[in-house]
Amino acid sequence: MHQILRQTKDLYHSYFDTYGRPYTSPIKVMGTPVERRDVDSFFRGYLDLVLKTKIISESTKIFIRSTSRSVQSVIDAHNRSIEEEHLHITYATMQAMCLYDTKKLQRFFPDDMISKCLFKKVDLTPYIKAFSVAEAEYIKKSKALSAIALKIPRAHPEAEISDDDYRDIISILAPYTRSHMQYISENLPLKSMGYIHHLLHSSDLSDLDQERKRALLDLLS
Repeated sequence: MHQILRQTKDLYHSYFDTYGRPYTSPIKVMGTPVERRDVDSFFRGYLDLVLKTKIISESTKIFIRSTSRSVQSVIDAHNRSIEEEHLHITYATMQAMCLYDTKKLQRFFPDDMISKCLFKKVDLTPYIKAFSVAEAEYIKKSKALSAIALKIPRAHPEAEISDDDYRDIISILAPYTRSHMQYISENLPLKSMGYIHHLLHSSDLSDLDQERKRALLDLLS
């Protein structure tokens, strides 16, 4: 198992007890006290990212939260606690998800990041920058872009685009903000919408109505 996942598990149990309740102050991380306030703050943010977003799967979160050390013992304890067999996890599933999620974490963070953060003179700058990138993808996107009524594809954060590209993407997104769509919905002309309902539901349509209905259905399909 790679360092980052094993050390994330150790880090979690330095900040939370066996019931998932946070300690007021962390206990030693891998035997080392967390003496710097900025390191403590960084660790807390990192754990929030890991546990409260979709950067890793629920299976891997179960592994991290468990006090058991091996994948098999985690699975045994989890499955014993759940009566519904369809909710049980297999060894192959958890092993595969832990490996997959490790690679996702390694997209942003060095494998030995947690242990290096415990050095007294560590420079947190590269780790904070890495966290900001992960945060932009998994935290801020879900909050800010939820105002847009579109399924937003995942994209790696870009530090810079041209003015033309920026204007283009804003003009594309603007009609789909929920506030704009609510305004449109509240100000649709009722007579015209009544005619739309007539086209869709009436069986007594003129030739012009039939032509308009076909065009409308093509638009809506």
